[in-house]
Amino acid sequence: MASLKQLEYFRAVMLYGSINRASTYLCVSQPVVSRVISQLERTIALKLFDRKASHLVPTQNAVVLNRYCDDIFEKKIG
Repeated sequence: MASLKQLEYFRAVMLYGSINRASTYLCVSQPVVSRVISQLERTIALKLFDRKASHLVPTQNAVVLNRYCDDIFEKKIG
């Protein structure tokens, strides 16, 4: 099962479009964000991003998961 931290980091990458911007938002290093995203992919056994040169491209799995994350975090905040 994915942890809330993993989902939070995933959502930040989706919202900000890059590991670099997500790490700035989360106030952690880029390697930490990359590691957490890799752990999430292993945990749920789905590829979430295609790695293209210096950026990530969300897969269809990522788009679907992001919708669920939006629901989770909106309910948490609201």
